[in-house]
Amino acid sequence: MLQLARIIQCIHERNGAHRDIKPENLLILDDRLVLSDFGLYWGIEEERLTEFNERIGPYKIMPPELENVQTDLDLDFRPSDVYLFAKVLWMTLKGDNIGFRGQYQRGDVQIFLNKEVFGDVITLEPIHKLIEQATFEDMNKRISIHQCIDYLELQRNLLDERERELLSNELVSRLLYDEHSKMIIERTKPDELIYEDKGTIFSMLRGVIPISKIMVKSLNDEQKAKQVQLTDFQVGSGGICKMLYFNNGIKVKEYIMEINKMIYSNLNLDIVLELNDIDSVDKEYVAYSETVRGFGNMYPKIYFSSDEKIIITKVK
Repeated sequence: MLQLARIIQCIHERNGAHRDIKPENLLILDDRLVLSDFGLYWGIEEERLTEFNERIGPYKIMPPELENVQTDLDLDFRPSDVYLFAKVLWMTLKGDNIGFRGQYQRGDVQIFLNKEVFGDVITLEPIHKLIEQATFEDMNKRISIHQCIDYLELQRNLLDERERELLSNELVSRLLYDEHSKMIIERTKPDELIYEDKGTIFSMLRGVIPISKIMVKSLNDEQKAKQVQLTDFQVGSGGICKMLYFNNGIKVKEYIMEINKMIYSNLNLDIVLELNDIDSVDKEYVAYSETVRGFGNMYPKIYFSSDEKIIITKVK
């Protein structure tokens, strides 16, 4: 596989791409590996030879960008070779002549490369990393063929006892840690998922708030969470969120808050919003804690602080 990787490296250094790397195109000539069939060769300076919307490359292990080639796409197809190389590497190690579609997933036991099958192998983490990072759906995220070679050489050194002794204990420990932890994470379902990316949080809330039961829990008192009626969710300037309640087209209530994080429970499917204190609040808004002491319905504009959390549940 190192020989094949170096052949691809030579093609890429000449600003070309093979685009049809598959076991059938690998030949042995005078004890050397040869990559054949350059019928789909692509070069940066070459004129286009493939027809519009034509599928090219080996179908069973084909990267998504080769499924339907568009004439208006100015693509560099070298990442396609990296994808195909990783699939051929997997097929060789797995002893599989069919391959698999999509990205390499450690959690999929059908395609996972188990080091136990290969005998006395301390870790296959460089191979896992190579195939994972070479088979991203987004071709711009894939590693280069140079990085593939680095991973292969590292794996070769790990397999050779003398070479392995030259590697630092810290490096080997990191590889073992990554291999074990990633396998556990991908094969088990966590109790909770924590989101801090605001774009992801806002997208989720726009969809679920209008169709969910919304509860507010004050962290500083022993009272049960109280339900609030909402019909809309909006994001204002500075990331301040508005939760609104309309009745017959008239805005009745407006709540504002600044979200710190969103916690999704896989156990009961609830969503919990942890909040920040808002730096500056207009005088027309009343703190939620004040409305709890009085008559909440009297206040049309209310703000939440870090003293509250929002609980979003399915309507039963």
